[in-house]
Amino acid sequence: MMKKICKLAFAFTILLITSSFCEEKFVFAVIGDTRPPYGSSSFKNFDEQLQRIVSFNPALLINLGDLIYGYGGQATDAAWSAYDSIIARFRLPYYQVPGNHDIFSMKAQEEYRRQFKKLYYSFDTAGCHFVMLDNTENAQWGLIGPEQLGWLEQDLATAKSKRIFVFMHLPSWEQARVGEVHFLIWKNRLHPLFRRSKVKAVFAGHVHAYGPTQTIDGIPYFITGGGGAELDKHYLAAGGDFHFMLVSDSKDGLDWRVVTANAVLDESGASVERNRLFAGNQVRTLLLSYEKLLTKNDQNIEVFINNPYDSVLTGKASWVNSGNMFSLNPGCVDLKIPPHKNANLIFSVHTDMNACSMPMLKFDVAAGGQRHLFTKDLIIRRKYDIPKATVLPVVNGSIDEWTGDPVILKEPNSTSPTASVQTTWNKQGLWIAARVRHLKHTYKSTRRANSINEALIIGIDRMLNRSESNNGDLQIVISRDSLGVELYDQAHGIHLDPVLTGISAAVVNTGDTAVVYELEFPAPFLRPLLLKKNSRFGIDFAVMTADSSGGKRLLSWTPGIGYDGFDESFKSQAHFAEAELR
Repeated sequence: MMKKICKLAFAFTILLITSSFCEEKFVFAVIGDTRPPYGSSSFKNFDEQLQRIVSFNPALLINLGDLIYGYGGQATDAAWSAYDSIIARFRLPYYQVPGNHDIFSMKAQEEYRRQFKKLYYSFDTAGCHFVMLDNTENAQWGLIGPEQLGWLEQDLATAKSKRIFVFMHLPSWEQARVGEVHFLIWKNRLHPLFRRSKVKAVFAGHVHAYGPTQTIDGIPYFITGGGGAELDKHYLAAGGDFHFMLVSDSKDGLDWRVVTANAVLDESGASVERNRLFAGNQVRTLLLSYEKLLTKNDQNIEVFINNPYDSVLTGKASWVNSGNMFSLNPGCVDLKIPPHKNANLIFSVHTDMNACSMPMLKFDVAAGGQRHLFTKDLIIRRKYDIPKATVLPVVNGSIDEWTGDPVILKEPNSTSPTASVQTTWNKQGLWIAARVRHLKHTYKSTRRANSINEALIIGIDRMLNRSESNNGDLQIVISRDSLGVELYDQAHGIHLDPVLTGISAAVVNTGDTAVVYELEFPAPFLRPLLLKKNSRFGIDFAVMTADSSGGKRLLSWTPGIGYDGFDESFKSQAHFAEAELR
């Protein structure tokens, strides 16, 4: 965890670090993801970071992108104006690369080009060569196209300085961030080029955390994305904070510090990646049975926690119960878990179904010199049976051949259905069909300018046991634009190529009445889900719907969830369906 130090010691550290860095050394600052947090238009966090950076007086500052929020169909003029006013007050040399929030469509890419002239470029200063790359080309995460690659090869070949630093927004060396196709661009083209050119370091943001830092063939690859946007919840729970990097280059080699509001940290102090991964591996969604709630009887939920350390894990697990609308026993449990063992906690839960908020289970544990804070959210699940296919559907946008009763979605206080959904399966794959009433449902396409499309969002999560599930394994958006059907995985921020994934999809506008969506997810794509009888997983759907004022809102629902017996505010919590293959 990032250790806190008092203001006096912090001020002394600033003087000490700045003095030692500046003596025959070149010092520059790096910051990433400085946009406003989700739901805000304020650059307050970024502005505070800039004031802190000035106190260290580095030679220059490099921003790794995600400069504004951008997404959501909002007008970006005001956001860019606010960003420009912040930068105008910053008196040190300032450079930036674009991020996916800045270039989220082809129109946004052109707007960025008009404002800042160049998407990628390089410059020399103090005997160092700085290379600023755009790996959000055409609004695709991780893409660096042939023209930019050619420019990069020429730039590095002719660079006069051999002290070379490279900057980009997305960490293309992490396949999960950019997808296989764009990861291979880094693996087969970028990294070999960096190695031949003796690049000293590579920097990226995108992940709202610090680290993990990797050294690959002698080149350190840094991730620093704590410049102002909302922090990764696991990073935050593990002790992370808003930050920037100070990087020093001299004849003695490369050195760096991570600076927060209260500390100047070396790599070992700043990297809470082990903490973050620990919290990420423990954080699961806790499931409460809808069917059992209807009986108004108590039900037990089982919670698992693993100790990966060589020493005993100790601490507490306690319920945070807003409004005391749930009876949770025990309310707090002391933990003492032996090395490399699991603990199995059992809690009794009761509610009268008039709750307006759901409780969460908060953990505060420590082992191996590390303290971990994380939570597990409690939600409601309802059983949803998926029948086995007797005749395989043909994915063509015509769902008349589907048999069985569809699940009907009605919005609250509405008498006519908003949508219907059907699912079926066999060992080859999972099929989903939905008919959504034509209400100007909208989704901002990530790949085309001015492309507003109707869309269906499908979420699929692994069930880990009877009481816990993963959260966000897959979140697939299916829509259609002028290029055809678009498949996008929101959970990982990547476009899905039907040829590479094997997904079949069709979107058909039936006129003024409805849009039909039809998909086949092949079994290999869904792994580690097993498509066999009695397999279970979580599934839910969402569409965009117009509200009474003409605006747009996301309408989420769970197949088969009924409203009888539930307070209106409680209904929104019932959003997880436990699908079972029958």
